[in-house]
Amino acid sequence: MPLIETIPDGADNTNYKNYNYPRLDKILQSALKNQVVPDVNAVPVAKDAKGGAKAPPPKKGAAVKETETET
Repeated sequence: MPLIETIPDGADNTNYKNYNYPRLDKILQSALKNQVVPDVNAVPVAKDAKGGAKAPPPKKGAAVKETETET
């Protein structure tokens, strides 16, 4: 089992930056390796209930003119 904290020989023991924490470093590396982070940049794609069929293209010609005059 690794030591909880270590300090190099001859280092100032009053300075907190001289201490190393090998056990905590090992736990942190394990936690970072095992964590699951969802990709927030990914755009969710909604699946169509019909199996992904696309809508038919709009009709051209007389049908379009009728809808324009109704509004």
